[in-house]
Amino acid sequence: MIKLSFGATIEKDEKFFVAKCNELEVTSQGKTIEEALENLKDAVSLYLEENPEDGSLLRKAVDLPTRVIVPETNVVAQTA
Repeated sequence: MIKLSFGATIEKDEKFFVAKCNELEVTSQGKTIEEALENLKDAVSLYLEENPEDGSLLRKAVDLPTRVIVPETNVVAQTA
């Protein structure tokens, strides 16, 4: 299986964490950072299935390095 890697940015809005994959313009959300990231992985996999020009028709394992932004404090955390 081919392993793809895309960047992810997660920001907190009023009620949810919003996760974005800017390379593919795919967005998802969750009540926690972990949930938002898992939802984004699912959304990216579905996107790649539906858009074969951006990837394979087969479901991919997606490893997302994450950049978490906390707007109130301007804190940025990066994971690999």
